Amino acid sequence: MKKKNLYCAARNYQGLLHLQIGSSQYCCHTGIHPSELNAENPSSLLNTLYTKTQRKRLAEGHFPRDCRYCEIVEKNKENTLSERQLRNQETWAPKIDNQELEYSKNFKNFEPRSLQVSFTNHCNFKCVYCSPKFSSKWYSDIKNSGNYEVASEKRDYAAIYSKFDIFNKNSNNPYLNQFWKWFPNLLNSLKILRLSGGEPFLDQNTDKIIDHILSNDTLVSPLEEFSVTTNFGMDFEIIDKKLKKLELLLEQNKVNRVHLYLSLDSFDMRSEYIRNGLDLNLFKRNLKNLLENYTKISLSFICTYSIFSVSTFSSFLKEYTHLKSNFCLTKKRYKGFERIQVDFPLLVRPDFLSPLILEDFLMDKTIEDLSFIKNHPEVFSSTEQEKFARILRLRENSELNSDQIKFQKKMFKSFILEYDRRSKTDFNQIFPELSDFFTSI
Repeated sequence: MKKKNLYCAARNYQGLLHLQIGSSQYCCHTGIHPSELNAENPSSLLNTLYTKTQRKRLAEGHFPRDCRYCEIVEKNKENTLSERQLRNQETWAPKIDNQELEYSKNFKNFEPRSLQVSFTNHCNFKCVYCSPKFSSKWYSDIKNSGNYEVASEKRDYAAIYSKFDIFNKNSNNPYLNQFWKWFPNLLNSLKILRLSGGEPFLDQNTDKIIDHILSNDTLVSPLEEFSVTTNFGMDFEIIDKKLKKLELLLEQNKVNRVHLYLSLDSFDMRSEYIRNGLDLNLFKRNLKNLLENYTKISLSFICTYSIFSVSTFSSFLKEYTHLKSNFCLTKKRYKGFERIQVDFPLLVRPDFLSPLILEDFLMDKTIEDLSFIKNHPEVFSSTEQEKFARILRLRENSELNSDQIKFQKKMFKSFILEYDRRSKTDFNQIFPELSDFFTSI
């Protein structure tokens, strides 16, 4: 498919590094591919031959296969707010011009302006849709109990989404070593720095990177944003200590904004099933402390919209509305930043946990929730409204046929049966509203 003006700032100036598996991507919706080790060019962690080839294809007016998500969103709707269009509107995104396109076509190396880094898979949770490369709990499960058998196929669950080796937190990781060689020079080109994992608040590299920024006297200007993606599920004292350290970045004018991305899919007990290891009461205590005592730190809820979200999402939206009403609508914004926000990324992988397999039930519930969101414009911004509406658009433009959906349902059921057995949980008890769907498979 050929189109004009397919430039995407994320392809050139945004990066996601997964150092624990020596890989990278430029958007959460694109595939993960191997990073390159090059002592003379540390930026090869991102500027790989594969990525340069994809940039060239996009600059020439073609959606690369990696960009299928945005191609589907934009299908037949030129004004649809896709991820590509959102990234082109970022404060760090340069103006689109012919020079930028030529740089992409000529395999130029780019220094990222927005970078997300995960150092390790070390994590205290085993979220149902996660995998060993991002969770040490998942890694231990596979190592100790063996692979999952999904839909009567013996598939190596540790390798379903990745062919990469996993460097544990104590191993000598050459990709991590190359990153630390690159970082001092990289820091002055960065506008946005985001740490993910694993769980960043359990990783010593998080403290190391904050200490590096605090002690750096050569910063040309403060970072626009320093952010952390966290499950927020550690002991109160651990979280409070991390929040104090993050505030130093603001007090010493090293960053303009400190932002937390809190991973949560529901405000009821179903969240403890989805995010195995979560103590919801502890999460709420940590959240209350953040909102009441660290008023300069902003946050976003990252609600991964999966098959587990659809039936209960209305309760999340009501609780979110309550929180925002109490802590935002009548409060002064720190430096003008919105204090609480929300995002709804649609789960794409693993495909058998995607809400798309719920078909008509998905449409009915999502339409109902979208109506609630649109009826509360004082709570949900126009961008947030459009992001949720994208879920419906992706369902409408889904290319799955009935046989594929049937097979994914089989995979879902066999996965859940094994997941429940290992986790000592009961899907039908926790999600009774989906029990008919489950037993019908």
